[in-house]
Amino acid sequence: MEKKGKEISINVNPKKFSMSAHADLSCVECHIGYDPDEEPHTEVAKPVDCAACHDDNTKHMMRSAHAGELNCFSCHSNVHLPEPKDFAKNNCVSCHKDENKALMGSVHATIDERPECVTCHTPHTASTLGSEACLSCHTNAPEDISGRMAEFSLPETPGEFTNMIHGDDLECSDCHGAHNVLKVDTLASPVHPVNLAQTCNECHDDVVEEFMKSEHSVALEEGFETAPTCIFCHNEHQAITITGNGSKMSRQLEVETCLSCHLESEGVSERMTHTSSFIGGYKTSVHGRKFFEGDTTVAICSDCHGAHGALKAGDALSKVNKFNIAKTCGECHTEIAEVYNASVHGDALHEGLQDAPTCTDCHGEHNILEHTVANSPVAPGNVAVQVCGPCHNSVRLASKFGLPESNYSSYQDSYHGLAVRFGSTEVANCASCHGVHNILPSTDSLSTIHVSNLAETCGECHPGANANFTVGKVHVSATSGGDDILNWISSIYILIILITIGGMVVHNSLDLAKKVKEHYHDQYEKEITAHELAKRKKHYIRMTGNERIQHFILFTTFFMLVITGFMLKFPDAWWVVLLRQWGGEPIFTLRSLLHRIAAVGMVAVSLYHIGYLFATKRGFGLFKDMLPKLQDAKDLVLMMKYYLGFSKSRPAFDRFGYIEKAEY
Repeated sequence: MEKKGKEISINVNPKKFSMSAHADLSCVECHIGYDPDEEPHTEVAKPVDCAACHDDNTKHMMRSAHAGELNCFSCHSNVHLPEPKDFAKNNCVSCHKDENKALMGSVHATIDERPECVTCHTPHTASTLGSEACLSCHTNAPEDISGRMAEFSLPETPGEFTNMIHGDDLECSDCHGAHNVLKVDTLASPVHPVNLAQTCNECHDDVVEEFMKSEHSVALEEGFETAPTCIFCHNEHQAITITGNGSKMSRQLEVETCLSCHLESEGVSERMTHTSSFIGGYKTSVHGRKFFEGDTTVAICSDCHGAHGALKAGDALSKVNKFNIAKTCGECHTEIAEVYNASVHGDALHEGLQDAPTCTDCHGEHNILEHTVANSPVAPGNVAVQVCGPCHNSVRLASKFGLPESNYSSYQDSYHGLAVRFGSTEVANCASCHGVHNILPSTDSLSTIHVSNLAETCGECHPGANANFTVGKVHVSATSGGDDILNWISSIYILIILITIGGMVVHNSLDLAKKVKEHYHDQYEKEITAHELAKRKKHYIRMTGNERIQHFILFTTFFMLVITGFMLKFPDAWWVVLLRQWGGEPIFTLRSLLHRIAAVGMVAVSLYHIGYLFATKRGFGLFKDMLPKLQDAKDLVLMMKYYLGFSKSRPAFDRFGYIEKAEY
């Protein structure tokens, strides 16, 4: 038969035709107008109209990308023969050579039941079926596929993926590619960890730009295997909005997600500059405790470090860089941040002074505790030593900024400082006078230590304090370079102590040595007569009952004052520390009470004794006999000669010798 000037065979193999898709049809059902009994069968050969039976497919074809380019016979070249299994592939490849080449290099080409073109593309519309086509295999995969897919968090049903945040907008091919789908661990794969950010960048360009500058991205570029990528935090196929409770980055689960690396991963810990205990301190902090109690409004990891752009603190753009911390904390603590920014510390930080303290220098970083917690650095008992001291007791900082060097030590040696060191939590500390966040120079009229505000400041603890109460220096030092009068008084006092105690030690040592020598001599070398022995055993009562009571009260109150005074003056002494550990703060209250009772007792007995001296005959006689005389100096010289062996006889004293007079 001739067609378009060419002779073509119209011979059909009945056997093969019987195996074709059209085996049930007669020839004339397709070749309309043909008469098998006539030669030729028709004068005018009409083209076969497939639409007579395949009207839907034809309509789809006419609206497809192939319309006008292809017809039915472009793919179904010989409908009289059975179609081979790979007919679609062979027909598609004749045009789509590049796509086929990509498919042959994909992971799909490595499996036995590999997908064909029409598995993903509808035959007549030539459109991509989308994620449903992928999930039809990947959620019910043949055995040789399912084993490889087990490590991925695939949705259990096609509908589950469509319910995810990407279900409405993305197809599988948007992330994995179309024909050249590669294994995840293949470096060229768009979902390989090093390429994930760029893949997500197609939609999330603003977020990815931020992530690419982060420490996480740096770790990824350096080849750190466990560095987090987008899917680590947001999941792979089951990504949901972070406002949903099931998201790993929801406020309910974010802390757990971050700590799973920063606290539980050995590899991450080795790269971190901070220890695991430092990181884990968040759990016991005021923020962490409230968070784990169910309060998700408190600060969590991303509030301080940022979400996608987490940077090291040394980076100027980091939210936890020293110069940015006040702003970061101010996102929650707005009013406090405003007060701090106007303070002397805030001003110094704004001027670029690295040494100026910011929020974390005082409160700590991860393990931030309330000021009411005993081991918090800002607890009343710790402020001076742990917060203010490291800067204000620093010789380097004092020299650099012209700060008074003795303020810290003078406070520590003051009653307030000693009381704090002993364990009091009510006595004034640095913040009680200077303020907490609102610390200003004393020359500023708004400062709590400005001369016009001192009475009010002191009145917080001392009700009724007025201008006279605040007269005089606060941070006074008895050392050279401090207050001259105090320095002289202190020096004279120390000199008197040295002379008194030193003199007593020397005198009593000589006396003890002499008595030991005499005792040995009397016991082993000298015979003592009965008369001398009776004389030695004779005693005289020198005090009346009244005088003995006075002496007892004086003795008792003196030692009470010494012990309770030493407890205040030397709070770090080992025996004082033991008492504090045993009794806690009540010991301080008891010490204070006993010290005052003893002081009142000593003053009272002293006043009574003065009255006794001048109001009674015996007392006045005691007073006169206690007055120093020239003979006392002579007796001292004679006694030294006796002690040192230059004189054999002990000098005879009056009623009271120089020893009793000195002690009195």
